[in-house]
Amino acid sequence: ISDDLDDDDAQSKVSLKISELQPPFQPSATPQHLQHRFMVWNSVGIVRCSNVPEDVIDVEFHDTSVHHALYIKNYMHHHIASLTQHALVLACEAEDGP
Repeated sequence: ISDDLDDDDAQSKVSLKISELQPPFQPSATPQHLQHRFMVWNSVGIVRCSNVPEDVIDVEFHDTSVHHALYIKNYMHHHIASLTQHALVLACEAEDGP
C-alpha cells in the first residue's frame, strides 16, 4: 500500500502562479499622492505629512502629558510611519549606491 502512495506523489505536479508584490502600505494611512496626508492615525496619536509648501512631518500625541508634538523636516521623503508611546518609526525607499 505504501508503494502505491509513493508512486502517486512522484507523478503529481504542482504549479503556482507567482504574484507580483504589492507596494508597501500602512493601515490608517491616506494615499501617498495627496499633498496633505495621514501617515498613521492610532490610539497614541497622529502622524501627518505635508508636501506643500515644504516637505514636513507633523506628529501629535493624543495625551500631551506623555510627549509634546514634533515637527520634522522630511529630508529623506519618508512615506510610511508607525507610532507608539515609546517610538516614532519612519520608512522611505532605499537609495542605490553608497
